[in-house]
Amino acid sequence: MPAGDYLVSAYSNGAFAYYPDAPVAEFADTLRVKGGQTSLIEFKMQARNDGSGAISGWIGSQSADLPLDVGVVIARPTVTILSWPDSELFYTAVSNPDGSYELSGLPDGEYLLYGFAANFIPEYYDDVFDPAKAEFVKIESGNPVGGIEFDLIPAYFLERDEAGNPSIGGTAQISGVVFNDTDMPLANANVYLLNDEGEVVAASRTNANGEYVFAGIQNGEYYLQATHFGNASQFNDNSSTLDDAPVLLVNGDVADVDFVLPAGTATSVGETEEVAVPTGLHLLGNYPNPFNPQTKIKFSLGENAHVTLNIYDMLGRKIATLLDMDVKAGEHAITWDARDKNGVQLGTGLYFYQISTVNAVKTGKMILQK
Repeated sequence: MPAGDYLVSAYSNGAFAYYPDAPVAEFADTLRVKGGQTSLIEFKMQARNDGSGAISGWIGSQSADLPLDVGVVIARPTVTILSWPDSELFYTAVSNPDGSYELSGLPDGEYLLYGFAANFIPEYYDDVFDPAKAEFVKIESGNPVGGIEFDLIPAYFLERDEAGNPSIGGTAQISGVVFNDTDMPLANANVYLLNDEGEVVAASRTNANGEYVFAGIQNGEYYLQATHFGNASQFNDNSSTLDDAPVLLVNGDVADVDFVLPAGTATSVGETEEVAVPTGLHLLGNYPNPFNPQTKIKFSLGENAHVTLNIYDMLGRKIATLLDMDVKAGEHAITWDARDKNGVQLGTGLYFYQISTVNAVKTGKMILQK
């Protein structure tokens, strides 16, 4: 492993945490790895058990139809009434040596399932890379659901050596940042590398700063696709389809490719986008950012709704409530003067704002810089 700063996470049956005990990437501690040294770390994890429902199945390799010794499957509720960061939590399962897994402790509802393993390309159920095209799995009356399988594609870079091993061997690099449409970096977005025929050959996951990287790429023609739950996917050049995306010509150099993913809602197969979008809440960001001494948080509503706007610190503690009332449809701006609920002026640092209605939750970041 090269020296550098890493975002580390751990999965077990029913539990997940970023190092050391953070529920979301924004609260995680960065682990610095130094050359020639071994770092021993510990995680504090607590299993989720919110119901009697279960989802089970198998995760393996598509190319050889073999089980994965260590595969991970997560189930994310498609609708939640929890406040951020609890709204970002999900249920986890680690596969057995025969590839079987079981997600347990699930309450009734619909779930977006996602499977991944080291050296394999992650995917959503059922065999798709875009969460908007995923098929949801529904738990009703606590009844278990079985037969949910993942056939993952090995992350091979187009060629193999004489021994049949994946041959990377390139010197090129593609990197960049994935943002939402309010210029906030998106953590845990997937970026897929596609060959000139539009086939996925590798994947990278963004860190807490929205950054991704593909290193050691062979020369050739490629495309990129970025996806994130709750956002519309985009190809390179922020194209909505592969046909509209220009070819990326890689020739031993370094390319920077950023993405801006518009707000959107994951749509289950067989549903229309109009049905899947339950609310007209849109977070328009805050300005200025960084700010001192105050900033305006802007949002719009497609219909009248009760709106709550809370401010959180880096530890996830709610420090102020700016709005908790019925709001009419239209665009609105709320000013925050960097004071907590007791009127105490806060210090320099990163803060989060969460706006919610009965049907939607949106979160943004802002920096108070004195």
